[in-house]
Amino acid sequence: MLQKITLISDDIFKIKDDNSEEIYFSANQEWYHGEIQRLSGCGPTTASMLIYYYNYKHSNIIPPLKSNILALMDEMWNFVTPEHRGIPTTSIFCEKLKKYIEKNNLGVTFNILDIPEDKNIRPNFSTLVNFLKTGLENDKPIAFLNLCSGAEENLDRWHWVILFSIEHDIDNNILYAYIFDENIIKKVNLELWLNSTSLGGGFVYLSY
Repeated sequence: MLQKITLISDDIFKIKDDNSEEIYFSANQEWYHGEIQRLSGCGPTTASMLIYYYNYKHSNIIPPLKSNILALMDEMWNFVTPEHRGIPTTSIFCEKLKKYIEKNNLGVTFNILDIPEDKNIRPNFSTLVNFLKTGLENDKPIAFLNLCSGAEENLDRWHWVILFSIEHDIDNNILYAYIFDENIIKKVNLELWLNSTSLGGGFVYLSY
């Protein structure tokens, strides 16, 4: 049996180019103007998309134009600013995003699932499935940090992305995730990733 769960309003992540008919899937750190921002901006870009969806759900709609999204990304950079190793943990990501949330008086709490480097203390597969299902069933995009891709070749290492949909093959215990990355949709095998990543990563979604 295959169970699929997707954000209700995933179409809001279709971003229009200001000067052409081109459509991008979600934001892209390559849109930043600065070289350092383009190299290390996946964290603030992902945080921007969490807030973008929050605004949409609260009728504070930002028109889905590239220029508007880049303005949000530029603002977010001042809060979710990468350090010399980027933003390598969910706790750092949430601490920085919390500053933006507090400044803007947003009623938000964090939900976090860490995947530690030590495989002996990692959450099991069922815990991961339930965490992602709960987030998506409550219509919340999920920030996904991958530090090491393991055997899953469709993921970039040391990288934050937005996860917006999952497919759970219950009979075969396989979990596929659909993510936005580089303005395209990628399909990744999270069961394979969980069992093969050497550094782990984590997941974050906001409750509101």
